[in-house]
Amino acid sequence: GHDGSLLRIKGTDKGLAVSTDGHGRRCFLDPRRGAARLVMESALNVADTGTKPYAVVDNLNFGNPEKPEIMWQFIETVTGMSEACELLGIPVIGGNVSFYNETDGVDIYPSPVVGMLGFADPMPAEPPRLDRAEAGMEIWLVGPQQAPDLAASAYSRVVHGRLDGRPADVDVDLGPAVIATATELAHELPVLHDISIGGLGVALTEIAIQSQVGFDLASEWDDLWSEAPHRFIAVCPPGTMPDIDVPALRIGTVGGTRLHFGDHGSLQLEDAADTWRNGLRRHMAS
Repeated sequence: GHDGSLLRIKGTDKGLAVSTDGHGRRCFLDPRRGAARLVMESALNVADTGTKPYAVVDNLNFGNPEKPEIMWQFIETVTGMSEACELLGIPVIGGNVSFYNETDGVDIYPSPVVGMLGFADPMPAEPPRLDRAEAGMEIWLVGPQQAPDLAASAYSRVVHGRLDGRPADVDVDLGPAVIATATELAHELPVLHDISIGGLGVALTEIAIQSQVGFDLASEWDDLWSEAPHRFIAVCPPGTMPDIDVPALRIGTVGGTRLHFGDHGSLQLEDAADTWRNGLRRHMAS
């Protein structure tokens, strides 16, 4: 239930983390940007455990490559992944490709999956967890501030039933810096969580549900559902957020039994938890 799975190497202080990520809808809109962002998101996921991105494997799933547009999707995806891996200085050490995934002549979305390995020496003494937030702690947003990106977002799909727009590209300077910052903060702070599907609103809610405590978001905060890259949440006791070299802003506090989204309303934590835990069951029953 956390950003990545962290394993201690027996008999040592070293640790390995793994994370897998995929987003066919985003890659359909822009396979090059979508694939590059998969690498960056997976790297941030292992960084949130206190490890440095170390190596990648991939699983590349596409439709009929005899169609020019499908082969174009494949080439763009491989190019995007390569550029992101070179940016982070990590190798692709294995993978596989699956073509001809279609039904009645309709091709699947280009669906690359990235598996990221992280390595730490030493690993954090107390790795961050989503269930370690406590009342009175501060909520910080690390990374770009007010960064709109709703292309292929959960908000666009669920609320508007749309798949359009162009996803934001990787930031070649800020992206690696945010990942390195997350690796460092994971050795000091109790909660780190990347902002991905569902945006800031969903990421905060996931922390609240796991920690069984509400939060109060600053009223002026409007960017709840953007899925822009290179952003994560840090939760820590007051006055313990270190000085860092990437943008960071305190956006709220932890406490209570409600999820307060500033001017956008609030809901009971127990109601949000019920929806989160039983959504698949309700969907299958409908």
